[in-house]
Amino acid sequence: MCLLENSETAKPHGRARAANRLVGLGVAVCAIAMCGCSGASPRRSASTTRAPSPPPASSIDPRLQHAAVLALANVGEPADLIAMRASTGEVLAYSSRGRDLAPGDSLEGRYPTGSTYKLVTSLALLEHGTGPDVKVDCPASVTIDGRIVTNFGGRSQSAATLRQAFAQSCNTAFATLGSRLSDAAFAAAASELGLGVPSRIGSRAFVGSVVRPVSGADRAVVASDGGGTLASPLALATVAATIDSGAFHPSTLVRADGGPGRALPAATLAGLRSMMAAAVVDGTAAGQRLPTGTCAKTGTAELEGAAAPRTVFAWLVGYRRDVAFAVLVVGGAQGGPVAGPIAARFLTAIG
Repeated sequence: MCLLENSETAKPHGRARAANRLVGLGVAVCAIAMCGCSGASPRRSASTTRAPSPPPASSIDPRLQHAAVLALANVGEPADLIAMRASTGEVLAYSSRGRDLAPGDSLEGRYPTGSTYKLVTSLALLEHGTGPDVKVDCPASVTIDGRIVTNFGGRSQSAATLRQAFAQSCNTAFATLGSRLSDAAFAAAASELGLGVPSRIGSRAFVGSVVRPVSGADRAVVASDGGGTLASPLALATVAATIDSGAFHPSTLVRADGGPGRALPAATLAGLRSMMAAAVVDGTAAGQRLPTGTCAKTGTAELEGAAAPRTVFAWLVGYRRDVAFAVLVVGGAQGGPVAGPIAARFLTAIG
């Protein structure tokens, strides 16, 4: 498999350790030269000095920032939470708690996506004619071009449609369907959702490194869990924001109006949104007391090639009422039961 990495992602792998930095904006002062007519000697106006422009206003919402800190307050494992305004890309809050996590880990950390990558695969499938109600099978394991893909816990599931397979995070159904896509379909869908696409934050932000498959076996693995794709909480919150708003807006730490953004097809969005809603109603994010109207995707991931015992990364990413979010717990067992309650506390607090 090939790794597609944006220039903003060129940091060594591992938990981010860089301290927060503020980027200032300079103001240039210039004089305007005025020329006379009919060959006369040019006249120059006196130089004028403009008052410096005020610094751009921060996008951070103090109320949401307080809620993010409180949502992580009693979490035993290292954890990140980030929230964005979906319609503009403005980062509204971010917090990190626990050993070895830098204050900006929600922006900078590099973590395997696990089943949250099914958001990308689902977009690719929907765009290539596989609808949410297409019939699927979800056996305990499948072998594709010699590569074995198994479900979490090694169990078969009762999913009968793509929507149910998404809600239950069925690896084998996604591996089977995804193996039939082109190699390029995954990177294209990731880009549409903003994964691996530059932000307006600059080099601080890790926007994702996206694996591009080069075989049927690769496609099966990438389709089910990203196959080594890495993302920060910011990157996955951006994906959720794109689905919520219907258009990609680069993330920013200053106030912004967002503009029209790069829109996704309405029919595709409707299908993907219905799948995320199903995950909360009767899927892997159910029973976590998420407020009504929340749409989400869970993820449970391990870092490929890591020595045993491997660290498990538990994700919940989603949106509600124009607020997109990502929660990551480092060392959590499963995305729903571990990251879900954190998201529920945050979303309930902000109303």
